[in-house]
Amino acid sequence: MRNDLWDETIVDILEMVIPKCKELAKELKQRIADKAMNYKPYPIYDTGKFIDGLTEKVYFDGENVNIVISAKAEHSKYIFGGSWYGSKKPPIAPLESWIKRKRPSILDKDARRIAFALQYKIFHEGIKERPLFNEVKKDLASWMDAQIKNIENEVINSFRVIS
Repeated sequence: MRNDLWDETIVDILEMVIPKCKELAKELKQRIADKAMNYKPYPIYDTGKFIDGLTEKVYFDGENVNIVISAKAEHSKYIFGGSWYGSKKPPIAPLESWIKRKRPSILDKDARRIAFALQYKIFHEGIKERPLFNEVKKDLASWMDAQIKNIENEVINSFRVIS
């Protein structure tokens, strides 16, 4: 009987906490997208695939409620981890396409020439890491703590002690 009551209480708490954490996750995802759009020295925005590919997930693992924000865009690993190509040069086509998006008036042959120069530079110097998630985590630490504290208080205040 006592275990059933405990299990029921945990379920009640999770039913309150999970939706609030989902709201928090959506807000956090939006703040990451905003930070990406205003990232210094260069925004992390070109085709929109990175921001459109941000996803949030909230789940209970048996002990904790977890919030996970992921970047699903194929190039995310290069943005966040940086890169060294080592023995293989990056492909020309995406570089050329990027150059044409950034400078629509550029001639095709010039775009190709610049793409090869960029390929050479990336191959020899790599792509600098951009620690966006760590910066957002640092910037929003006190905000996140306050949000979690509010959720905790709402849960605590919703229960009544029966004597």
